[in-house]
Amino acid sequence: MSILIVNQDVMFLAELQNAFEMHGYKVITTTNSLMATDLFFQHKPRAVIMNVAMPHKDGFEIIKEIREFSQKTFILAVSANQIYLRAILNLGASAALLNSTEHSTIVKVVQFFITSSEKTLENNLAA
Repeated sequence: MSILIVNQDVMFLAELQNAFEMHGYKVITTTNSLMATDLFFQHKPRAVIMNVAMPHKDGFEIIKEIREFSQKTFILAVSANQIYLRAILNLGASAALLNSTEHSTIVKVVQFFITSSEKTLENNLAA
């Protein structure tokens, strides 16, 4: 199962990648927001974690592009700005957290989504 992480902060990216890989996830990363949508279509990750305020193309644009293709992909937006986080939820992000949130909490939020969506799928198939 893969996860795409888009963030211009190289340290944040590396630490979060390591945290997810320790839980067995394949992680695709980029600091280039212009590549985010292409990477999404190429790898079709189960979850996307992105910074809202990115140079060149912001999280608002990226989420709109992903949502045109997929309503089911879990998108976690992170930002230091709470106003951005509220706005991005209205545009289709599945969840939003401050970028100061502990990496272990981010992993738990994504795992919870993946587990609960798999259970929903199993229940729908059993019905």
